[in-house]
Amino acid sequence: MEYVFLWVTPFPDDFWTKVVAACVVWPATKVNAWFQFRRDIAIRAAKQKREPHPFRKPQELVPRAVDGRTVDMRCIALTDGKPWTDVRFARLVNHRFDSVAERWNERITKMEYEANLMAEYREQTTRSEH
Repeated sequence: MEYVFLWVTPFPDDFWTKVVAACVVWPATKVNAWFQFRRDIAIRAAKQKREPHPFRKPQELVPRAVDGRTVDMRCIALTDGKPWTDVRFARLVNHRFDSVAERWNERITKMEYEANLMAEYREQTTRSEH
């Protein structure tokens, strides 16, 4: 979700919110609340740093037509010149989610391996003590 917020749009519409919700297995209302909370954090951070409002900076967000709707997109998302569609967004979100899930699975596997090594070590040390 952070990737979508930072690199695509801090204001996903209802359909894109449902796409994100399906990937993270959350209700769409919870995803909406997360994006609202994240926008609030960005606004507060800008105020503390005495910077302009993060979503009103010139050229920060640009309205773009996406499959018959208008979505406020970050300029960085538009640099490749390719049109944004629901299919493109869904592929991007699924790809990001899969890569994050893969990294977490690698970490979990490593932690399980280390836990097994520690258990074996404890077992060997308790046997040698007796």
